[in-house]
Amino acid sequence: LHDALPISRIVAVEKLSDEGRQLYRRAIIGRLASKPKEAAEIYREFNLRHQEVFEPKLTLRLASLYLRQGDTGMAASVLSSICDDERATPQEREKALYQYGVTIAKLGQLDEAYMTMQRFSDTFPESPLLPKLREVVYDAAQPEPG
Repeated sequence: LHDALPISRIVAVEKLSDEGRQLYRRAIIGRLASKPKEAAEIYREFNLRHQEVFEPKLTLRLASLYLRQGDTGMAASVLSSICDDERATPQEREKALYQYGVTIAKLGQLDEAYMTMQRFSDTFPESPLLPKLREVVYDAAQPEPG
């Protein structure tokens, strides 16, 4: 299998076609396991250039990758897109909303974190993740001691 990345860049220069989208997707998936940092960079390039996200399952994997790399800003952006993606299953949306709330709380975006916590509570009132999300958001709102 040849590398799809150079071809995807050429195909997608002007307007993203289905072919270009599939080539980017293949380039990212092909690197997720063996070259995760490269996969993350390719997705960043794709997302910035085309303002588009892949299906929620793949996008969640990429968000986890950004979190592991410490790129919380990109992780928050990617997670946010899943929270509003109609293609997401309830389980994917629950996971994304939770991770998004935790991530933005840690980034200090407390108003957004509170709104996300409320949305999570309204959407998934029985979720076992809800108490943990509340704890993270409330902890983030506490002033640093000293």
